[in-house]
Amino acid sequence: MTDHEHQDGCLMCTVRALTEGEPAAKWKGRAPGDEISGVLLKMGVEPHTFGRDGRMVFVDLWMGGTGRVRVWAGPATLENALTTAAPIVGDRVTIRFVREGQIRKPGPFHGKPFRIYEVDVNRGHH
Repeated sequence: MTDHEHQDGCLMCTVRALTEGEPAAKWKGRAPGDEISGVLLKMGVEPHTFGRDGRMVFVDLWMGGTGRVRVWAGPATLENALTTAAPIVGDRVTIRFVREGQIRKPGPFHGKPFRIYEVDVNRGHH
């Protein structure tokens, strides 16, 4: 057995699965009412082609076992909801795609759709 091979149930394998690299699973609310809930493992900002100013906020949520899902906060409304809620590691975070709206401000984006999100935080792991 090498340093990187571990038996099922290995604590270090679980820690690595929950903390290293980018999770393979991603969540993106596609329809009003879609939601995801999990325990916050990490919240950060990374360079991203589609983000504002070349960066994007993300959260990694623990879904149980070694399940980890990344939620990219591409829409400004989701980024604002996450930063306002200010979850910390260990909090249970629920992200909900509430509805779509239309931009009312005059200009080139007037009438374009945007998504409205809510973020609920329950402090501490439950």
